[in-house]
Formats: sequence, structure tokens, C-alpha cells
Amino acid sequence: MSRSGPHVKPRFVVYCLELYRQAEGLDGAETADIFERLGLIDYLCAGYDVLHSLGEAALIEDIRDYVTRRKKLTASCRPLAGIKLCSFYSAHAHFLIYQKCVRVDH
Repeated sequence: MSRSGPHVKPRFVVYCLELYRQAEGLDGAETADIFERLGLIDYLCAGYDVLHSLGEAALIEDIRDYVTRRKKLTASCRPLAGIKLCSFYSAHAHFLIYQKCVRVDH
């Protein structure tokens, strides 16, 4: 995998998503929903320069801490009824990840 270029951050987000999914025992759609709803995609793209140098255990711990903090902040918010994020493995989810990472760069 190339270590530079426009596809590095989206690949890193997918890598983090898979690490978190496995660590938490979630399916892809649940994990993608958490990442989208809590702003993890933006967080991981914005913090790529620091975060990509962490080991797996530290990265998972950082993601867990972020999720815990964001859930506390959004506890009073109610999700829109009937709206679900498409499956993580769909092209749409990959497009969302890529677009969010590229947008943060500008």
C-alpha cells in the first residue's frame, strides 16, 4: 500500500473501522453507523498525521475514548427515525469515507 497520495487517509479510516469492529464484536453496518454518527471519519482524517503512527492497541483505545466522549455529548440528541446508514461494504459508504477525508484536507 502506498504511504502517500489521496487514498491514504480513506484506507486508514477503513483500517481503523475494521480494527474497532473486530475489537467490539460489531458488524460492518453497526460500525459504519458509529463512525458516521459520531464524527469519527472526520476525527481520523484530521488527526491522521499523529494517529497513523500509533500501534493497534493504542489506536483502538483512542477510538474507544473518542466514542465514549462523543456518546456523552450526543446523549440528549435523538436520531432521525427510519434513517439508516447503508452497509459498510457498499460503494456509498466507501464514497462517504473518501469524501470526508478529502474534504478535511482542503
